[in-house]
Amino acid sequence: ARVGERRVLGAASLDREEIDRVCVLREGSAFSEEALAGDVRRLLSLYDQSGFPFATVEVGGFRASEGGHLSYEMRVEEGERAVIERVESPGTNALRPDVLARLLESRPGEPYDGRRLVEGRERLLRSGFFRTVDEIEVLEGSAPGRVVLRVPATGAPVNAAQAVAGYSGADQQLTGLFDLRLGNIAGTARRGRARWEGRGEGVSRYLIEYEEPWLLRTPLSLRVGLDHELHEPAFTRTVATAEAAFPVSGSLSLLGGGSAERSVFPAGDRMRSRVSSTHVGIEVDRRDRALSPREGARLRILGRRGERKETYRDSTAAGARRTSLRGLEADFDVYRPVGGRQVLALLGKGRLVTAGGGPVPEEERFVLGGAASLRGYREEQFRSSRIGLLQLEYRVLLSPDGTRSFLFTDAGYARPDDGAHGDEVHVGYGAGLRIASKIGLVGVDYGLATGDGPLDGRIHFRLEAAF
Repeated sequence: ARVGERRVLGAASLDREEIDRVCVLREGSAFSEEALAGDVRRLLSLYDQSGFPFATVEVGGFRASEGGHLSYEMRVEEGERAVIERVESPGTNALRPDVLARLLESRPGEPYDGRRLVEGRERLLRSGFFRTVDEIEVLEGSAPGRVVLRVPATGAPVNAAQAVAGYSGADQQLTGLFDLRLGNIAGTARRGRARWEGRGEGVSRYLIEYEEPWLLRTPLSLRVGLDHELHEPAFTRTVATAEAAFPVSGSLSLLGGGSAERSVFPAGDRMRSRVSSTHVGIEVDRRDRALSPREGARLRILGRRGERKETYRDSTAAGARRTSLRGLEADFDVYRPVGGRQVLALLGKGRLVTAGGGPVPEEERFVLGGAASLRGYREEQFRSSRIGLLQLEYRVLLSPDGTRSFLFTDAGYARPDDGAHGDEVHVGYGAGLRIASKIGLVGVDYGLATGDGPLDGRIHFRLEAAF
């Protein structure tokens, strides 16, 4: 049979063009029950997106003409255009209701829009506050025209304390790290961090950070931090940073910020230096989830521009040196499942800084080596104005609680800035294990550098206690 006349009754809030756009059955086209059911689903979806989540569509009034054409009616009960009464997530107190509504971009008092729920669910998964987020339910509120959004989800531990101890069999040196992260202060999505590192050979670092997710109730987030490094006896360095992020879409954010830096030199011609800089960039996050991603990718690119002023102990040279600084930073990670519990992870980063055509001062150079970068090598073994790192991991997920084993290969690039000859590419390899326990995730990595014997590798122990 062919479609004759299709009448839509009761569709007061949608015009004919909108309805025709979502319906595939038109006058003269071949009729089928499957196509008719699809038209009903698409019409209900259109109503949901237009603010009518409880609209109904009934089909009837079939009439067959002598020419073999089948006419019918679609009777619509729109209901009232809905307004959000509240947002709730029973069974989890990961976020305050007002914070949950802001992440969904569906706040009480706003008109209901079904399209936002799909995008909002993806944002919740990428936020790191939830392990799982099921399809969001739309329930009737306390009065006609009001709806309640219920988010079936399980919260994730977002606070973490990490302790790491490292030992090198080659030079018999001990290093350490303690990192405390508060990922959701009082259910407000605010974040804080405090970190200490003892890298050996007189090198230590102290870091504190704070992030405000919605500055002055705008979509803009702001992260501020203070970083202090001690490199005995060469110099001390203190950096204050601020970075704002503006979400353009669910996965894309624009970045911008600045920093102020001060370095002090106990000995030598230089007495101190100051650097002020600004940066802009983008971040794209298309991972399936923030916690233990199985697929997807993330990319972050920053361009920096600044000026460096140096003060010398010789008063005649004081303030005589001003140098322009230019920099580029890029980070990415890609995840791909290769089996039921197996995941390939490729992580990389690149750093570049120039100093007005001249040599880059040591304190402005980037470091490479150690448990958090090039495994199998000493902490900060390499320091250069140009570095690159690629890390390939083959992970076997042994249980949902984070227990896993993995093999890794790291390849790092660091070009000597002093003109010395030597290898620019350095390769490390090894294996690691993470075991979930009552006190947290216990891990051990064993890394070997190129040319190391089996007993000359570096062992990294870590404890990650989530709460």
